[in-house]
Amino acid sequence: MNDVKLLIGGKIIQARSAATFERRNPVSGAVVTRSAAAAEADAIAAVDAAAAAFPGWSALGPGARRAKLNKAAPAAVFTRDLARGRSKAIASRQWTRAHNVIMP
Repeated sequence: MNDVKLLIGGKIIQARSAATFERRNPVSGAVVTRSAAAAEADAIAAVDAAAAAFPGWSALGPGARRAKLNKAAPAAVFTRDLARGRSKAIASRQWTRAHNVIMP
């Protein structure tokens, strides 16, 4: 089973209420993914973190922004794959293939 948390202010955290929701395999009924159930307080924290980061982000040129986004993209895809219920092994294998990393 995969646990998916929130990313706010550069930190991976649980929802402030500690609430979660589950996604289950429709055949077996087994829990596939347990995700943080964000609420209003989490959304406000995310907006505050984004506002705090904006001055530094807006000072970057387009090339520097692109480099940061390209660096972050694999992690976003990996997290998306985990949230969709793919195993860490499959998601990791897909990430390593996409980035020409050779794993034994």
